[in-house]
Amino acid sequence: MNTVTKNSEWVKRLGRWVLLAMLSAAANPGPAAVNYALVSSYVGNTVECYDTNGTWVSTFVSGLANPGGLAFSPDNKIWIPNAVSSGSINRYDLYGNLVDQITGLSFPQAVTFGPDGNAYVLERYALRVTKFNGTTGANLGLFATNHGGEVNSTWDMAFGTDSNLYVYGRGTNNASGIVQRFNGTNGAWIDDFATIGAYASGGIGFARGNLYLSSVGEYKVYCFDATTGARKSSGDITGLDVKPWGLTPGSDDALYVVGYTGNKVVRRSGANFATSANFATNHLTNPTHLIFAPVVPYSQTALKQECLVASYGNSRVERFSTNGTWLGTFIDPFQNPSGMAISPDRRVWVASCTGGYLRRYSLKGTYIDQVYASLNTAETVTFGPDGNAYVLERYTMRVLKFDGTTGAYLGVFATNHNATVTSTWKMSFGPDGHLYVNGRRNDYGGVLQRFDGATGAWIDDFATLPANAHPVGPLMFTRNNLFWGANRTIYCFNAETGARRSAGDIAGTPSLVKYGVVGPDNALYVTFGSSITETNNQAVCYSGANFSSAANFITNYVDNPQGIVFIPPAPQGTVLCLR
Repeated sequence: MNTVTKNSEWVKRLGRWVLLAMLSAAANPGPAAVNYALVSSYVGNTVECYDTNGTWVSTFVSGLANPGGLAFSPDNKIWIPNAVSSGSINRYDLYGNLVDQITGLSFPQAVTFGPDGNAYVLERYALRVTKFNGTTGANLGLFATNHGGEVNSTWDMAFGTDSNLYVYGRGTNNASGIVQRFNGTNGAWIDDFATIGAYASGGIGFARGNLYLSSVGEYKVYCFDATTGARKSSGDITGLDVKPWGLTPGSDDALYVVGYTGNKVVRRSGANFATSANFATNHLTNPTHLIFAPVVPYSQTALKQECLVASYGNSRVERFSTNGTWLGTFIDPFQNPSGMAISPDRRVWVASCTGGYLRRYSLKGTYIDQVYASLNTAETVTFGPDGNAYVLERYTMRVLKFDGTTGAYLGVFATNHNATVTSTWKMSFGPDGHLYVNGRRNDYGGVLQRFDGATGAWIDDFATLPANAHPVGPLMFTRNNLFWGANRTIYCFNAETGARRSAGDIAGTPSLVKYGVVGPDNALYVTFGSSITETNNQAVCYSGANFSSAANFITNYVDNPQGIVFIPPAPQGTVLCLR
């Protein structure tokens, strides 16, 4: 029996969701004003989000099991089939939060909504269409079944302009495709509306008075008259460079063809849809279906910045608001997280100091992939002006370079040049585009080496700190100064010349300065971890003239905090992200 299992996390957060929605509604447009394309990445096990130009925005949902033909409901939910292992339909709100799950299905292949506002689910090998309440998800019973044993699998369906349901299946001889038409009210079989003499599998779509059927094996889309079912071979779409699956008409009078091979979506326009242009070309692995919906992808929604802190001691990453309020655990577990950075494509890169791995997460904390697994005491992750990622290793004293989009390892970028340096701790790209690396000597003094930001070649020793300074802290550029964290002092230097500016030092800090960042308000946010004699688990905000005003930012939920980053805001005018 099909059941609807409620997501407890969603229920707990419902009150907060409503409150935030009320507060933001007056200032921000509602979700219906935002249009995006969602594409099911069948083998990639995600649903990816693109803007209407085909530019990738974010992963809308991950952790699925071969998602198929998704649908957008009248009550603003996204229905996504989990086709293979789970036999379920997951329902999500417009922000990608799981609302509930409909279970007990057998290989759900596609979902569509009828003129009555209810949902219809097609099961590939059960050869049946089941009806569900479009709002509650309640099972309303069997709606239609394969007629006369004509097909051995069903692949897609759509309601036609006559309000009847058209189901596309493969013939029992595996050499034909059949579109069966069922009464849209009672599910009774009407006729075999159209057939193709090919090994059929793919999608169905209505556009410009025609019915289109994709044939994955033939790199072809067949055209039929949508009223009579007569073949219109002159309207066929041929010469595709992908195996076509899903067929989605757009509001721009184009037809969007999802390429199962080629891992892209093609936009067909013009007379007979003869003009071809690539629409979505990345982040897809064997995609099958596309829908347009007014979703609110996370990476476009955070009007307020939030803060992530690596909690080294208990192997977590925690999330905080900009006033230091704890918002929940972002990643758990993650072995001794140290350096973190947010990429230009809005992914969170986190390095494990002791585990040797470098991983990427979405801005919602969803695991994406492991970029690298052979780091040696990774300390810092940062992004360069070229958009690539750089990781500093403490004892090998190397800077490793990774492609900022794909995560591919690009080799060693820079190595220690000063023979007195025995370990390297933090790094940052300066306003001159060069890379600054903090090194510690045997006497616990400091050497700040500068490397060419394009080639990694050593330029000079830009600044030094005296013995016993314990310079393992961050490098922060702001107000034409460079701030370099050490034991109980954040030292100030001229950012252009490297000259000491002792009058600008921030002295008497709570403990050993570990990491720091210039915040959205141009204050310095600094974490303090284990020192030689003590442990101080907090982060402090330094603001005002010469950063002389200190206020506690975080005082709990962290154990030996390390990396700290702020999630950058999305463009104004988008909808507040509700968790």
